[in-house]
Amino acid sequence: MRELINKCPTGFLFICSLALSSGVLFYRLGELSIDCWDEARLANNALEMANSGGLSLVTTYDGSPDHWNTKPPLVIWLMSLSIAFFGSSELSVRIPSVMAAMATLIMVFAFAAYYLKRPLIGFLSVLILLCIRAYIHLHGARSGNYDAILTLWTTGYLLSGYLYLKDHDHRILWLSLCMLGILLAFFTKTVQGLIFAPALIIYALYKRQYFVLKSALVYFYGLLILAICAAYYLLRNQIDPGYFDSAILNDLLGRFATVIENHAGGPFYYVKPAWMILTLGIIGFQFSRRHPSELRDFSIFLGMMFLFYLLIISAASTKIAWYLIPLSPLASMLIAIALYQLAEDKLFKVKATLPGARPGLIIFPAAIFASLLVFAFNFREIEKQEADSKNRVADQYNYFLRSKFIQSKQIPKFAVVHPGYYEGNFYVAPALFYINTLRKKGLEITVLQTDAAIPEDYQYLLLCGEKIKNRMEIRSGLQEVDTDGQCGIYTVGKGKGSAKRGVERPAGHAPETG
Repeated sequence: MRELINKCPTGFLFICSLALSSGVLFYRLGELSIDCWDEARLANNALEMANSGGLSLVTTYDGSPDHWNTKPPLVIWLMSLSIAFFGSSELSVRIPSVMAAMATLIMVFAFAAYYLKRPLIGFLSVLILLCIRAYIHLHGARSGNYDAILTLWTTGYLLSGYLYLKDHDHRILWLSLCMLGILLAFFTKTVQGLIFAPALIIYALYKRQYFVLKSALVYFYGLLILAICAAYYLLRNQIDPGYFDSAILNDLLGRFATVIENHAGGPFYYVKPAWMILTLGIIGFQFSRRHPSELRDFSIFLGMMFLFYLLIISAASTKIAWYLIPLSPLASMLIAIALYQLAEDKLFKVKATLPGARPGLIIFPAAIFASLLVFAFNFREIEKQEADSKNRVADQYNYFLRSKFIQSKQIPKFAVVHPGYYEGNFYVAPALFYINTLRKKGLEITVLQTDAAIPEDYQYLLLCGEKIKNRMEIRSGLQEVDTDGQCGIYTVGKGKGSAKRGVERPAGHAPETG
């Protein structure tokens, strides 16, 4: 039976992993409207860059340099290229994250199959990773955010760093890939991309691999990375004065020392999810095992990386759930190794055996059945997210703005009367993405707060939700032109109330990008 599990058909498991990952990541990827969190901010940054005709170091929001989102522009570049190639849509915004997640899943499988020589661990890792809700859904692989792309680079440089210590014949290759991953992680999300790097040195010292401290190439690469990062800040600040001060406050010191945007939490904030508790328990189990093996050694490596990162983000004052996303591949591999070891150590010591059994008789149907369960789990989550979004009045504007009625240019000029996403703060970044897409097509659209005066030259209004419709009916009088669900286009009648002239545009304070 032990031989049975070690002869798993690698090709079949890889095809299952690839098909399942593609199904989970691409299923209805463009259906959910742009989210109000960082996705909307990045989508607008990327759309404005694409409309400007080329890539730039300076990202903009509503036409002005963006000092709220102060991350380097690598992710914005990828999104901008996607929009330029595929057109302005939710799908284009999310494709870079999905492709990064696909690459991460393939990397995890390949490492288990070809280095650990256990493809079943790779398949189990993929299954588990696809079941971590935070990695796939919230701010993760199916959203236009930083975190899935960041996780590709951090996972890549951790595995390369491990192989640098193990594979003596290809040390220069693995060190070069490790350092490249660190650089890309920085240009994705600055300091957060560097958190794992000191843990690699700690692990090398733990394993008494002192040659790392004597390697001239390690120091050369380290200094090169510092020089490139410093050059980026100097150049960006020269082009965009005031950028560096904003970056220090937002990305470097501010998040660690202070609570930003009310994202507070206690010291055990990140330990609440079930997969976190399970992973911490497995780390303790691996450290307690007395019999050394390659699997135990790799598990200890993953555990040390996991604990170091968890300690750093837990010590920071600002705590946000998606900061855990880079730990997801490490957790999936740790859990997969533990399951494999449990089967190897316990299940195959029972007296009941299957003499002469072929691997396919067990592995093929089990892999397909497990894949169907994982897809069903994600299908349910995707359907729930869409239902929740369509029930939010602010998001209903997004769905109507992308509807065929609006896209057909039947109403070439109208005002969007929007409640905003935050009370006391007129932030409408998701709607602005759709509005700017329509403006590029020639439509003339402005955005108003619900209590703003209606400009005299705007005859048509876009309204969503009974509360806003009733308020505008009392103020201005409305006549229905076309409706779809809770949203519609109305013409303006004679109002019963009055308000100051002026148009409120989406600007000012915005939610922090994490």
